[in-house]
Amino acid sequence: MKLQSISFSGNKRVNINSQAVINISAFNSLDRPRQIRVKILDELGNTKSIIYEAQLQAKSSYEAKLFANNGEKLEFEAGIEVGFNVGILNENYIAKGILNTEYIVCVGDGVKNEFSFNGLSVNSFKEVRIIFDGLYEAVFAKDYSLNSDKSGVVFYEIPANGLEFIVFITKQE
Repeated sequence: MKLQSISFSGNKRVNINSQAVINISAFNSLDRPRQIRVKILDELGNTKSIIYEAQLQAKSSYEAKLFANNGEKLEFEAGIEVGFNVGILNENYIAKGILNTEYIVCVGDGVKNEFSFNGLSVNSFKEVRIIFDGLYEAVFAKDYSLNSDKSGVVFYEIPANGLEFIVFITKQE
């Protein structure tokens, strides 16, 4: 395991060189809101998922923790006034195997409450994280449950039309 910390302001790309646990912190020190965006890119630099995109309020911060795969990149877009700290814990082997994270981007339609894992299935709710609009992390048994064969998620309240959310599935191989 290797711990790495990167601090910077403004725009930057951070390469992930192995399976890693990532901790992201952003802070807006200005007296006015600033737009920020945090994306995961694949090996070719194409956008795989947008983790956070919003106005970061004045004198406020944002934090996120996620898993990233070897070869992926994190891309940060913000004004020079926004400071970032990215902690990377590189892990090749965790417990009995390698962790692999899939990102499934979904959009609510105001009608359905069940969303598929696109052919994947999980063993436990502990392998699933759901983030709405980069702001709210859904809570298992409060906001959602798994369907009967654990190949999708069932929300207790129907997601609003146009509401974007990301389903993170982290499995041990």
